[in-house]
Amino acid sequence: MNILFFDGVCHLCNGYINFLIRMDTQKVIYYSALQGQKAIDLLSPAQRTDLKSILYYKHEKVLEKSTAVIESLADVSSWFFWIRIFYVIPAFIRNLIYDIVAQNRYHLFGKSELCRIPTPEERKYLLD
Repeated sequence: MNILFFDGVCHLCNGYINFLIRMDTQKVIYYSALQGQKAIDLLSPAQRTDLKSILYYKHEKVLEKSTAVIESLADVSSWFFWIRIFYVIPAFIRNLIYDIVAQNRYHLFGKSELCRIPTPEERKYLLD
């Protein structure tokens, strides 16, 4: 089971999850907030408390930051197969850009006081 873990109060993260759910016609990814029970079950305490990174649990490995974004996009739709071209950019450069966006995401995109409330359709793909 592929699971994308995200910051449940981040508007940018929630927008990304909404986009992936719409694009994921084969329903290959499930979603869980980093603040949820599934995160407690599968992730280390350090991974759960770093709310600046989405984590993609794929084939029993945890992918982080830009790698999680690239792989989750590539997995949801054949339209995004080309996204893996970004692997030619070294991870430290990709992750530097990721970190800059992550550091400023609340300021740029906002933050909710509570985790998102999923629609009935989304509930099928959210684990907690």
